Amino acid sequence: VDNLCKTIGEKIGLRVTVLLPSGSVLGDSLLDPARMDNHAYRPEIREALAGKEGITERQSFALNRTMIFLALPARVDSRIVGVVRTAISVEHVWGTLRPTYVKLGLVTVGIVFLATLLSLYVSYRINRPLAALQEGALRFAQGELDYRLPVEGAREMKSLTDALHAMASQLHERLMTVTRQRNELEAVLFSMVEAVVLVNPDERLLRLNRAAKILLHVKVPDYEGRSMVEVIRNPDLQDFVRRTLTSKEPIETRISVVGDPVRVMQAHGTTVVDAQQQVVGALVVLNDVTRLENLERIRRDFVANVSHELKTPITSIKGFL
Repeated sequence: VDNLCKTIGEKIGLRVTVLLPSGSVLGDSLLDPARMDNHAYRPEIREALAGKEGITERQSFALNRTMIFLALPARVDSRIVGVVRTAISVEHVWGTLRPTYVKLGLVTVGIVFLATLLSLYVSYRINRPLAALQEGALRFAQGELDYRLPVEGAREMKSLTDALHAMASQLHERLMTVTRQRNELEAVLFSMVEAVVLVNPDERLLRLNRAAKILLHVKVPDYEGRSMVEVIRNPDLQDFVRRTLTSKEPIETRISVVGDPVRVMQAHGTTVVDAQQQVVGALVVLNDVTRLENLERIRRDFVANVSHELKTPITSIKGFL
């Protein structure tokens, strides 16, 4: 058995040991079995004697090096008659695996390098259309809605480009509509003889038409966003605006505007609400009724004078009668 262990161990390059169930060594490919102690208490031997596969990595007492042991039971008619164990040093295993690891490392480096090149190429192919889309979006944001993006890249990029073009066309149409409506509104407000005042909930001016600037003596060019108290010095109008912001129904009153001459204004006020029915401001329309007020005063004076002039002859006639 010992000669067989040494022959096999030399051929396969492993340490081969054959043991009896008692733990006595019958043969070993490296050492003299007569000088070896009982191995019954070695972990891999106990596993093999129990009918299992024993694998351990530990320090070999005989060789004084770290070894990996594999022990298997030897059976005759299902009866364990011994244990066959092979062993190899950890240094030998690492020496055998090192070239494989080097090759795997080189292959891994090559794969990573190729993957990096492929990733850079794919990234370039993706980033170039994205950069063009970004530039187009910035131009659209700056108002260049007639700009057209270059159509290239994958099908998804082309679909996104078509979607951006459609969005730009719709924005252009809506912008033209809003501009036209704003110009129409500006023309209407400019041509109105009534004064129009629009304020936000904080009583800051949003819009004054030409008639309002003239009738209210507004000299400030950049009035938008400024407090009404700073621009229009009229306590009655300020109070009317406050009442309009808190009123749920349209209100009206008459306001006097100091000047030469003093003007009388018929004020109509109503709140401005958004789609959520939240108050976002107040709209005040002022009609110059100074001439009507003067005519009413003349009418009252005329009636009073006629009544006074007719009172004396009528009294005389009544006396004669």
